[in-house]
Amino acid sequence: MSVGDQEGARGAAQVLVRMLENAGTAQTAVELAQGSELSIDEVVHGINFLLKQQRIAAHSVPNPATGGKTSKFSLVNEETSARLKSLAPEQKNVYQLIMDSKDQGIQTKDLQRKTSLPLAHVKQICLKLKEREMVRDIKPVHSKRTAVWIGWNVTPSKDIAGGLWYQNGELQEAQIENYRTAALQVLSARPDRAWTLEEICGAVRQPNETQRMRQILRTLELDCIIDKEMSIDLGLGGNNSSSSSSSAMLDPLGGGAGPGLGAISSSSIVPSSSAITRWRIRERHSLYSFDVLRDVPCMRCQVRRQCDSATVFSNSTPNPSSCKYLTRWLYLSTPGDEEDEQDDPDAPGGALVADMEDIR
Repeated sequence: MSVGDQEGARGAAQVLVRMLENAGTAQTAVELAQGSELSIDEVVHGINFLLKQQRIAAHSVPNPATGGKTSKFSLVNEETSARLKSLAPEQKNVYQLIMDSKDQGIQTKDLQRKTSLPLAHVKQICLKLKEREMVRDIKPVHSKRTAVWIGWNVTPSKDIAGGLWYQNGELQEAQIENYRTAALQVLSARPDRAWTLEEICGAVRQPNETQRMRQILRTLELDCIIDKEMSIDLGLGGNNSSSSSSSAMLDPLGGGAGPGLGAISSSSIVPSSSAITRWRIRERHSLYSFDVLRDVPCMRCQVRRQCDSATVFSNSTPNPSSCKYLTRWLYLSTPGDEEDEQDDPDAPGGALVADMEDIR
């Protein structure tokens, strides 16, 4: 290449660097030519110049138009560029394959297969790159035995890192339990109140951890320890108590208000209203009142010695299947079952109900 060609390639390279900085994503040679006043030949000369200077990296990607492969080019920062200049061709190849894996990472055996180098040699190259803080190895949560290599500053995907509750591939069980305990303490301190997510996070002094706390509240809800309520905040002020609230309960299925609350039409909701989710502790599971052994009806039943699980189809002999007190305690009854009933003492099983009336 003549001196004039070198100057032309250097000038084209400067234009391409500015374009890649502004784009922020990898570009093909055609895209670079279309976005500038350079011809395709000038773009090619500029790309070759930058590749020799280790200022850009080439990535092979599928080409939907032809069904084959095409090359895209991304900018390499100056610090990494300086490090790449000191690498041998084999080391550069391994580094590029690791960077091409992006946030999924790549195993050593896959690097060996793609480079056709001995496995021991690939391991040495990876360790050398790690010493220079160009790549790092992490253990995926789904496979603790096999590590994957990923770029030094690349954030691994959730499939690899495990999400919020994982650190270095390990589930932070103690942290989960701390969040769970803190949320229960806040909700149980005021069992008559429903709390928003932001209020709970503020009470436990973790205002920026709404995503973690939302997951904790979801698990408590699935465990039937707390209840979730949806309401409409009309923006009229006041608190969320039943006597002075400006919110109305919503049907979870979106069919308007719940039973006994009246219908809420779209025209009755002011434009500034917004749906709010709140959580409250279930009364049975309040930390100040919940006692498993004390609440089991069988512990205070006056006829428990006569109770026989083998007499399932008997209307006169006490048995767990037909015990309405045990059923209610297990949350198996419906709201209609809790209505006061006038049982006939002469009816089958009526004497049992009369004898057990004081258990409640």
